Amino acid sequence: MIHSLLFNGLGLLMWIGLYGLTHSHSSCPDGYHESGVNCFKLIENEPSTWPVAKSNCARLGARLASIRSEQDQKLIESLASNSQLPERRYWIGLSADRAEPVTDATNYPWTWEDQKLPYSTLHGYTNWQIGEPNVRSDPELCVEMNFLHMGGQWNNFCQQYFQSQQYLQSQQYLQSQQYLQSQQISVSPGDPGDPDESEAYTLSLATTGNLRCRQLFQEFLASLRS
Repeated sequence: MIHSLLFNGLGLLMWIGLYGLTHSHSSCPDGYHESGVNCFKLIENEPSTWPVAKSNCARLGARLASIRSEQDQKLIESLASNSQLPERRYWIGLSADRAEPVTDATNYPWTWEDQKLPYSTLHGYTNWQIGEPNVRSDPELCVEMNFLHMGGQWNNFCQQYFQSQQYLQSQQYLQSQQYLQSQQISVSPGDPGDPDESEAYTLSLATTGNLRCRQLFQEFLASLRS
């Protein structure tokens, strides 16, 4: 089922990316908002625990949001402020599987859901509220963006987060979705099979990191002009 979702999603999203390139529309699916190479969407009408939020995102071929930069943070803050109930709390895709070291929650093994973005308080973007993450007798191993008391800063929350019956407050959550298969383009003049074709160009594609179609297309056109 997962492979089917990934395959079908890839076909759809590749088409959307090319449509955006041709017609100057957003590369994100309907209802999503673009930031860098990700598309974000607030899910406001399905309050849930963190594990259920994670499962719901996976069912839609997405993930709980990884906040990669201040740009991502500002976009989500803007979406939240323009929502019907701006003072809410939203799950994001940051969690830890154990409370170690027991005296310093900052150094818990925090991991983003996409697992491609290393979490680090020294290298990489974080936006913890002052005093967070904190240590409690019942470890708080998942993370929310809190617009109710903290202006959208991060707070570790949810004791025993695999036991959904423990939750007294419903939470909202964010989805983040990679919207295009990444490609790397290399261009070389000439046709190796025909020395007379000195003005021809050879184009090769290889799957690598996260780059967008239009960036690649613009780079390709620039290389042809040079």
